[in-house]
Amino acid sequence: MDEAMNKINWNDGGPTGDDFTARTEDGYILRAEDMGGYWWWQVYYPDGTQADVNCDLGISTEHAAKGICEIIYRLHRQIKP
Repeated sequence: MDEAMNKINWNDGGPTGDDFTARTEDGYILRAEDMGGYWWWQVYYPDGTQADVNCDLGISTEHAAKGICEIIYRLHRQIKP
């Protein structure tokens, strides 16, 4: 497993503290955002397309939303390098 897959550094949540982004060394973008009662998440390929268009699950915590992003990222890296 390469270094890009080992450590994901999330930003501080932006001005409102509830919109988190992580850019991986290999060009993926991971997002987790508090939508007021649930957390939305998405993973984007380096070309900007969504890795999972069905990300509308009502995730209850920031930690869970970020964790799903990291899992989806790692799975997609294995499928589509």
